[in-house]
Amino acid sequence: MRKSRWVVGVLLVVVSLVPMATSAATALGGTKWQVMVTPDAAAKKAGEKASKDTLIFKNGQMTSTACVKYGFSATPYTATASGQGASFQTTQLSKKEGTMTWSGQAMGNTINGTAMWTKKNGEMLHYQFSGQKTSKS
Repeated sequence: MRKSRWVVGVLLVVVSLVPMATSAATALGGTKWQVMVTPDAAAKKAGEKASKDTLIFKNGQMTSTACVKYGFSATPYTATASGQGASFQTTQLSKKEGTMTWSGQAMGNTINGTAMWTKKNGEMLHYQFSGQKTSKS
């Protein structure tokens, strides 16, 4: 009897989280964000500079327009409700340049977070980003 109550309890928690994830993904879906991406001190020392980027959330995928030229294409993202907004994460892969992992929070018309570029040679470059929503389709 106790085991079945435990199973029912776990199922109720899982079922209650599904709408949160769905509403978070819906909140980001169809949005574009103009962001400034700023390298940390170590990445600056490696020659990285601050740059503008546009993050696009469309059809369950996120694109970084600045990273497309390095071979990083749109990838599925996960999103969860976070206070009044949503938090997200995605990892993009480039055959030539390695991986780019993005995580952040969007609240209202603002977004901020971190990005980590792990190059093919294992070098890791860290960035902060922040910006504003430019549109919602």
